[in-house]
Formats: sequence, C-alpha cells, structure tokens
Amino acid sequence: MDRVVDVVTAIFYTATLGALLFFLHKVLWLVRYKCLQAALIDASVAELDRANAPVIAEWNAFTRDCWRSGLDGADVEDATDFVDRVEASLSRLRHDMRATRTSLEARIGDALTTRAPEGTTTVLSLRRVSGPDPEATVTVTMDLVFPAVSPPRPPDRSLYALESRSRYGVLRRALVFFSGAADVVYSSHHVALMSQNVHVPTSMIVRRLSLVFLILAVVLVDLVFGVKRWLAGVLDGWLRDPLPAHAGNVAEAVNQGDFFSKNLAQILAFGVWMAIYGAIYLALYFLLRRRYQVNVRRLAEMAAGEAAAMKSIYRRHLGDLVRWGRAYGRSLDGAVEITLRHADTLVDHDAHSLRRRLAHPALLAQATTSAESLFLRLPESRGELQDVATRQKHSRLHYLWPRADEMGYQARFAQYRAAWQHLESAVSELRSERPDPRKAHDLWQSAATYATVFAPLVPVGAAEALREAYAQMVTECVAETEKDMVALDRRLGELSRSLNEQLGSARALCASKVELCNQAIQGAAAARAAEIIRLREQARLEAMAFEI
Repeated sequence: MDRVVDVVTAIFYTATLGALLFFLHKVLWLVRYKCLQAALIDASVAELDRANAPVIAEWNAFTRDCWRSGLDGADVEDATDFVDRVEASLSRLRHDMRATRTSLEARIGDALTTRAPEGTTTVLSLRRVSGPDPEATVTVTMDLVFPAVSPPRPPDRSLYALESRSRYGVLRRALVFFSGAADVVYSSHHVALMSQNVHVPTSMIVRRLSLVFLILAVVLVDLVFGVKRWLAGVLDGWLRDPLPAHAGNVAEAVNQGDFFSKNLAQILAFGVWMAIYGAIYLALYFLLRRRYQVNVRRLAEMAAGEAAAMKSIYRRHLGDLVRWGRAYGRSLDGAVEITLRHADTLVDHDAHSLRRRLAHPALLAQATTSAESLFLRLPESRGELQDVATRQKHSRLHYLWPRADEMGYQARFAQYRAAWQHLESAVSELRSERPDPRKAHDLWQSAATYATVFAPLVPVGAAEALREAYAQMVTECVAETEKDMVALDRRLGELSRSLNEQLGSARALCASKVELCNQAIQGAAAARAAEIIRLREQARLEAMAFEI
C-alpha cells in the first residue's frame, strides 16, 4: 500500500513539474511572440509609409497646383499655408483694433479744459482684409476741438458805489430828534418826494412814515392819558417836599414864588417827555442804521472778494463740466468696446468658416467610407471571440518557438488597423468646432493615400473622387473666403461709419455742453451782480428811510 502511495505521489509531482515547465515555455514563447509581433507591426507601418511616399509626393504636387491655380499663381503650398495667410491678415486686423484703441474719457476731459494734445483723435483703426492694398485702413476719429470755457465777466465796479448823504444838517437832525412837529414836516415832505419814484418799495415808505406814526402815537398818549401832566404833578410834589438844610437855596427859590420856580415841574416834565420820545426815536434810528451798516459791510466784503468769487464760479462750473465730460467719455468708450466686440465676433466667424471649409463634407464622407471598408477586414469587426491568431494555421515548430515567417498576417492586419484608426481619429477631430488646418490637410493626404494603397479594399474610384472633391474644395474655399473678406470689410465699414456718426454727434453734444457751461458761468456772475445791486439798493433804501 505504501508503494502505491509513493508511486501516485511521484506521478503527481512529475505532472506538476511538467506543467510548470510548460507554463515557463509559454511565457517565454509569448514574450518572443510579442517582440516579433511588435517588430513586424513597426516594419509593416514603416513599409506602409515608404509605400505611400510616392503617392504622398504626387498628392502634394496636385494640391499645390490646385491652390496656385485657384489663387492665380500665388505662392501657396497647401491648405495650411492658405489658412495661415488669411488668419495672419485677420490677426493683424484684430491687433490693430486693440493697438489703436484710444480711451476718450481722459481726452474729452483734457479737451474741455483746453488742454487737448491734438484736435482730431483716432479712436479706432480697422485694417482692410480685402482689396489690392494690404495697408488700407478705415479709421474712426473724433474732433476734440470744443469752444473755450470763458471766465465770468466781473460786475461793473460802479455797482459797489454807494453815496448816502442826509439833507439834514446838525441843527435839523437835533431838531428832529427832539421835535416831533419838525419831523412830521420833514417826513411828510420826504415821503412825498420818494413816492414819485415808482421803484421805491411800499415797505420803505411805511418805515419812513413810522416816525410820523410814532409822533402821533406819543401825542395821542399824552392827550388821552395826560402823561406830561402826571409827570409834572409827580415832579412838583417832589420839589415841594421839605428839603434838607444844605438845599436851602433851592427851597428859598421855590418859596419866593417866581415864574421859574412855579413852572419848574412843568419844564422838567416836558424835558423828560421829550427825552423819552427822543430815546425811542434814537433807538429806531440806530436799529435801522445798523441794518444799513450790515449791508454796507457785506457790500464791501463782496467788492474785496470779487476776484476770488469769479475764480470760484469758473472753477466750480468747469469742474462740473469736466466730470460730465469724463462720464460721457466712459459711455463713449463703452460704445467703442461694443464695436470692438462686434468686430471680434465677425472675425471669429470668418476664421471658423474658413477652417470648416477645409473639413469638406466629401472628405469626411470618403474618409468614413474608407475607414469602414478597412475595419471590415479586421477580425474584431465580426464581433466573435475567436481572434485572428487562432484561425491561422501554423507549423508545430511555430508552437514550439515563434517563427517570424509564419506571422505575415500580423503585418497585414496591422496596416489595416493603423489606417482605420488614423482615419477614424482624424474624422472625429475635424468634426470639432474649430478644426486644425494641418490635420485637415493630413486627412486629405491620408485619405487619398489609403484610397490608392488599399484600392482593392475601398470603394472603386475613391482616389479619383477625392481628387475631384479637393479641387472643388479649393475653388469653393478661395471663392467663399474672398467673399467673406469683402463682406467683413463692408460690415466693418458699416460699424466704423456708425461709430463715426455717433462720435460726430457726441462732439456736437460736448460743444453744446460747453455753451451751457458758459451760460451758467455768466448766469452765476449775473446772479452775483444782482446780489450786489440788491445789497446796495437795500442799503440805499435803508439810508433813504431815515436819510442817514
């Protein structure tokens, strides 16, 4: 029994060791196979490129002739060269738009302060992309020559002159202060004279007549209430009271009963009454005189500060004008920026259209058809689990160690797969929004090359159809691009004309604003002159009211 177990164990270990040796052999075999396979594929692809070289050279010559014929002999090698030239022109247009862009905010502010560096400023320059002259441009300009902001004219110095001399002399003024009857006569005569002037305000006449009313009021109070009689009685009682010894002379004079002593109380009462009246009159007089002096002082201050006031008026209105000009300039800059964005959009549209024309529908259709034809030759197109290697018949020596001479099918299928993958990836990239002209050129070249090299596998006449499609693409691309460039120039011209019209009206608006500023300055100066006249007339009328 033990012998049987040993035999079974030996057999198991022998089989395991054999399996291990078989596994190591297959690993080494696979490594060798992969090395041979990679070398064969690389050689196959390189051989494909070498085989394609004459076809590629012929195709490049054909495309060069197409472009030169389409462009009337211009030195253009291929589609990439043509696209580069057109995009270089569009790039110069875009660069010039940004490089010549001039902000109007600061320039309008400087021009309104008469510090403009130039009369006409180029706001924007648009290079033409069609026509015989490559340096032709369309410019947008604005005339920055505005009317000058004039300083205010100062008021006439004679407006500050004020003469107020009273017709009353010293005796008349003293008489008026202590004699109501005299002031009634003078006031009545004065009011009669002033009333002849239609411009004399009623309030001034009322103030002048207030003294008459004061005198009449004093007289009425005296008549109704007997104020002077009451004062005389009070003073008489005071004088007739017993007097001290040192006042003997006064008592003696009173007791003698002469006229003076008998009427002393009446005389003193009249004097006190007149003093009260004079005090009221003087209080009103000095009150009005103070108002007069305040106006005279303000008039003198305005005369002394006339130069500073004129400068202040000028600077204030000029500052307001400059702030408005800069704000308006910012709005114009916004209009120019909108125009630039519009132009950028037009340039982008034409650039994208040009690149899309290189990815011609005929090219994409032919490349897709060729790719599908090559894919059908690949074993993975059948969707089966069995790969190409398992269907090929090999010798026993190949299974023992890989033989390169039995792996030729790998090179063939590698060429099919490389061509199929190239066409599929190129078609996918050219379906993007902005196709690369170099890749479009390569796809045209590759599609024509594969249609020639794999002629038995692709539809009949594919190579010739690609030639016809390419020639048609060149003709359409040149014609449509020229049409787009002409349309772009026309649209940019419309944008420039519209912007020029807007800036032209902006210049007129700025000039109108300057005129309004000048009128506002002169209006402020006139308002100051009116204030001077008002103060002077108020002072003069106050002086006239009491003839100060």
